[in-house]
Amino acid sequence: IGALAVVGGVAMGCLASAILVLNNIRDIETDEAAGKRTLAVRLGRPASRVMLGALFGAALVAAVLPAAVGLAGRLSFLAGLSLPLTLRPLRASGETGGPPLIAGLKAAARMQVVYALLWALGMLLP
Repeated sequence: IGALAVVGGVAMGCLASAILVLNNIRDIETDEAAGKRTLAVRLGRPASRVMLGALFGAALVAAVLPAAVGLAGRLSFLAGLSLPLTLRPLRASGETGGPPLIAGLKAAARMQVVYALLWALGMLLP
């Protein structure tokens, strides 16, 4: 397995984890009431939001890393263009109601798809 595959895998794993973290943020109150000890319950909403931002940030760093260190062509940074799509999920993570958080989850999933498509395009172009 090459370094580029590892970087891409880590990026996609971070984005998948971000969706799971956002889902756990949505369920903090009900999980706490039910006695569930998810990571989001243990950390609390503020720290869980920081973790969400860190996961998005790590994926976006992974988008520019291959070009920066010469693992891929200069257009491999294209996945970084999905950065604006992280804003809605990040804003939603501060909400406590279901509908905004569900919209944030959908936006995070869309962001991951766009990221993956841009990553693939960036790897195909010279």
